[in-house]
Amino acid sequence: MLLDIEVKNLKSFKNETIFSMEVENITENRNFFEVEIGKEKFQLLKTAVLFGGNSNGFMLF
Repeated sequence: MLLDIEVKNLKSFKNETIFSMEVENITENRNFFEVEIGKEKFQLLKTAVLFGGNSNGFMLF
């Protein structure tokens, strides 16, 4: 299960970048699910999308 990814100095990511699947603000539409790992409960997004303009280095990732 993917919780987050941290990259730094990898291809087009010079600075540290964190891509997290954890919910920050709970909304009414409940587009997330809850999992329990050990004694901790996590609220994770069901889907995520990476996007950007042309020639921004997404093909290098």
